[in-house]
Amino acid sequence: MCDFTKLTETLSVNHDARYKVFDNSMLVIPHQLYQVVMKMFPEILNFKISDVQSTLVYNPATFEPIEKFRLNLSVDIKPNQQPQGVKDYYSEEINKLFNFIYPDYEFVKFGVVEMTLVRPPSNRELFGRLFLPEQ
Repeated sequence: MCDFTKLTETLSVNHDARYKVFDNSMLVIPHQLYQVVMKMFPEILNFKISDVQSTLVYNPATFEPIEKFRLNLSVDIKPNQQPQGVKDYYSEEINKLFNFIYPDYEFVKFGVVEMTLVRPPSNRELFGRLFLPEQ
């Protein structure tokens, strides 16, 4: 039997299905996932969580609320390296790796929202590093 008082509380609290969940500075990529991604994609210099979104959906059979999380990632590509694909490619691959490592966390998804191609330093920057005193 469904407890309708519990259900109406949940419905009345969440008028907006998407909302910020945590302070982004608290969030870190799990160490094991970070290591696997860095080994599988040697062109990636670094990746981090830019923000997280939570979506509340309801199980149609029981009307129980289910909270799902989407972590938006920022990916930096090493200088002079060619990316293997676009943002959607990396999103899919990171999701596959995450599901393989953490099969019980199917309520968590990743999406690459920013890819930065790190450019190598220019000759002017290299010259300045060598011959100008540090400021």
